[in-house]
Amino acid sequence: KFRFGAKLGGRVARTAIAIVSLVGGIFGVAYFSIGGGKFVTEFIAVPAYGGLPSDFWASGGLMAIALGYTIVAGFTSMVLTDVYQSLFIYASFTVVAVWGMQVTLPSTFHVFIPTFNASSFLNISTTHDAWTAASLSSPNIPADSPYAMYNSFGGIVLLYLTLQCLRSASGPGGGGLQTVLATKTEHDVRKQSVLAMLLLLLRWAFGAAIAALAIDFTQHHPNVTVDPERVVPFVLSNVVPSGILSYLSFLCTYSTSFCLYTRVGYRGCIVASLLAAALTTFDSTINSASSYWTIDIYQAMICPKATPAQLVLQARVSTVVIVLLGWGLSLGIGTINRIWGFMTIAMGGGVVYPYFLSWYWARFNGVGCAAGLCTGVVSASAIFLYEFIWGFEYFLWSCTYISRSACPHLGESHVFLWASSASGVVSVAVAWLTPPTAPKTLNTFYKHVRPPGLWAEVSHTCFQAAELTAIAAENAKDLGCSGLLLIVQVATYVLAVSVVLKVWPQSGVLAAVLAVLLPAIYYKWYLPLDTQLVSHEPLLLDQDKDAWE
Repeated sequence: KFRFGAKLGGRVARTAIAIVSLVGGIFGVAYFSIGGGKFVTEFIAVPAYGGLPSDFWASGGLMAIALGYTIVAGFTSMVLTDVYQSLFIYASFTVVAVWGMQVTLPSTFHVFIPTFNASSFLNISTTHDAWTAASLSSPNIPADSPYAMYNSFGGIVLLYLTLQCLRSASGPGGGGLQTVLATKTEHDVRKQSVLAMLLLLLRWAFGAAIAALAIDFTQHHPNVTVDPERVVPFVLSNVVPSGILSYLSFLCTYSTSFCLYTRVGYRGCIVASLLAAALTTFDSTINSASSYWTIDIYQAMICPKATPAQLVLQARVSTVVIVLLGWGLSLGIGTINRIWGFMTIAMGGGVVYPYFLSWYWARFNGVGCAAGLCTGVVSASAIFLYEFIWGFEYFLWSCTYISRSACPHLGESHVFLWASSASGVVSVAVAWLTPPTAPKTLNTFYKHVRPPGLWAEVSHTCFQAAELTAIAAENAKDLGCSGLLLIVQVATYVLAVSVVLKVWPQSGVLAAVLAVLLPAIYYKWYLPLDTQLVSHEPLLLDQDKDAWE
């Protein structure tokens, strides 16, 4: 509404964004279902039932628990719960990272990677130097593994960084958009960004520690095969001690029967913290998706005069429906890597151009945005679900007569190219073929956002030449700081991994990079901000206020 107005263009864009967010929420639930099922079944023996795997029922039970207290507690209570859970989550990440640092990896070792057959894994050898090096060289993964797409590692990293830069330059979306809109000033937004970077630092350290502990375990138990997607619960179940005294015993290289048999919940605290982390993400995902249905579709399009009781009912019903759809979708996917790659690269690429053009091209309108979003999501989902449908061979009798090679496995990078290209072309074509956004709406948007890009005509109607010069300088500074922030973010996360793995020369270089760049970012980006509260609501209420009726 703020960018495209309250008439047809704004309405279709708002609806399309809500639908895309709903689809993303359903895939997010499927992602949680796959990961949650694999996590729970490592600790609890859940029987298979009705021809469906135990992972499916385990994730269903986990989601049922989370769904119950999410619906009952409401949004405010869930936010407070997330805050309290975070204290335990990141404490556990730190403890496991310290635990992982106690391991010294050998000069050569083996790791397990998946194949296209979910029940078999490849055992490949590597060296300590190659495995810990922060380089873009090819890992030389065999072609019969879905990880073979990472043999073009430099290209994959470049693709991912390009996509993430475009997404970041296009503003937040989904739950991230709601988080930003909940802030009061630009200062608060930047605080959120810094906090997110610091908290993710601990996650990277945790991941490195889990990998090191798993590799160390397999070196001492060569007959054990570790599923890469079950490595976290496997390490917690088989490597991490169950008591704090056992942990201290290991650090002191001394063990007594008292230490071995004392149980004070060390492993249990970590497992509970990781479940809390997963449930926190799950709650946020379904809350965000449900709110898009309730506010942006039901109240805005179906029942504008809905009572608070009706809205609460819609929120609860939509939450249940979203969970059930995601749970069912998880049956045909199977691997965490597959759905994560689809969500972040394939579907993310399908929506990146409409969001990007909305910020940097004044002629772009709401109809073009909606058409591009729908095209990107439909094309990415169609390619993905094509393979998904063929995966249900026991449901489709015809598949028994058709070779599996008729349905090749497409890498996420290929889906990205198809979906993003289709979305970009449709966005531009539809925008040119439909009327532009009203000048009053564009002026209102530009006065408060002042974006760079193709806004010359609009900018000259809003500001004087001296003001435009200052705006251009501000945008140039923000662009430069964004490049520095990207370097700092990558260096910070790789540093966390390097420290846990004790790659000290690499850690020293990364620490030096941070020592040089952090002061510049602090003085050039963090400090010089406008901390005044700017409210857009009065302007939005004044323009096109009757367009929804």
